[in-house]
Amino acid sequence: MLWSMSSLLARVMLAIKTVLAAEDQVPVLVFDEVDANVGGETAHAVGERMRRIGEGRQVLCITHLAPVAAAGNAHFVVSKQTRDGRTISLIEPVTGPARVAELARMLGGGPAAGRHAAALLEEGAPARSRRRRAGTAAAAGGGGRRQV
Repeated sequence: MLWSMSSLLARVMLAIKTVLAAEDQVPVLVFDEVDANVGGETAHAVGERMRRIGEGRQVLCITHLAPVAAAGNAHFVVSKQTRDGRTISLIEPVTGPARVAELARMLGGGPAAGRHAAALLEEGAPARSRRRRAGTAAAAGGGGRRQV
């Protein structure tokens, strides 16, 4: 219950930040799995809201949904490894073809997922270009590995 409650609170915060984006002076917002228990059109809506908020501030979003990850200006994969008996976390940026491949993996893999991943990135390309010119960015990620 705590997990579903925290994702609900994250979505409430997303709604509040969307409404107050023009008035709020907080430069960085972090959303941890704001898209938990959603999919389909709702995932696209969450990604679009993140994109809009990211036009005026830095947004970091931990996600497992490709439509949300594709909405970001940058995409980082966070993975865990065990070395010498210790667990470490790795954060790696994915760009270009590697980003398409990661989004495709998040969508289940295969040729159709690759085409869908490329289309998701193409949909958000104009908004990402505007954010780069404005000097702001949004980060997103997703998939089976813990990503930001």
